[in-house]
Amino acid sequence: MKIIDAHAHIGHLGGLFNVGIDAGELVAQMDEHGIERTLTPALDNRVQRAAAEQSDRLVPTVWVNPTESEDAVHQVEHYIGEGFRASSYIPS
Repeated sequence: MKIIDAHAHIGHLGGLFNVGIDAGELVAQMDEHGIERTLTPALDNRVQRAAAEQSDRLVPTVWVNPTESEDAVHQVEHYIGEGFRASSYIPS
């Protein structure tokens, strides 16, 4: 059975928990837990580069909120053209 993690971040996430992970550490955790692929959301070249280096494991995704942007479709098209492979939006 394939296991795909639908949401994992690369980089330093400050705030309350002050945690961080780089692409290599994420892939090591994926291996440890039998995860085949992980979707990595961000508007960040760091994520794009990491996903390019680990293209068989990391899938760069972009978050676009169509309720807050009049050009959401154009934004998605732009980022897909930049190598991001999916778009997500979770309404609040």
